[in-house]
Amino acid sequence: MPLVPPALALTLGSNLVSTGHIGFGMPKLAQAIALGTTIWAQKATVNVQGAGVTGTGIATIPMLVPQPLLLASIEAGFLSAGIIGVFHPLTVLGLANGFATGLPAGILFATVVGVGTGAGIARVTSPPATSSFQEGFAAMDMATQGGQKMALALGIAFDQIFAAYLIPIPIVGPAGPAPGVGVGTGKII
Repeated sequence: MPLVPPALALTLGSNLVSTGHIGFGMPKLAQAIALGTTIWAQKATVNVQGAGVTGTGIATIPMLVPQPLLLASIEAGFLSAGIIGVFHPLTVLGLANGFATGLPAGILFATVVGVGTGAGIARVTSPPATSSFQEGFAAMDMATQGGQKMALALGIAFDQIFAAYLIPIPIVGPAGPAPGVGVGTGKII
């Protein structure tokens, strides 16, 4: 299943509930974050460097991001945006758990020219993520000061996560008779 706002909102919402967020605004918050995440994913590019045997192959893998990396990056984003309070650790934990289980619905997909079958390293690059989260919050009528701070916090977190995060990725396709190296580009689907 691709990375879509309703499914991601449900995953984020259930994880926020599990950490004590049971207010009336929580479903709307989960929807705003999910929408911002999918807007970011549509703007992102997947770049792959691979090696194997010659040809042109397809590289695909779920967008797996370890929960500890998410937890640390979201915490850093919250602190950078000035979101500090009694519930902030629980919010960070709920979001980290939600993203850890929801992001793998997104598939990193790229066509790799020069490698028919082999292995590669994928990197996700994108414009700064804050604007995508701001769009998500605005679409849910949450463009308030609090919404903007949350969008900034999540934008900082996503920029930090994907600045240096390298993902091993298999490359599969018709293979030629010789060793080969190549690069590819694609999207998150």
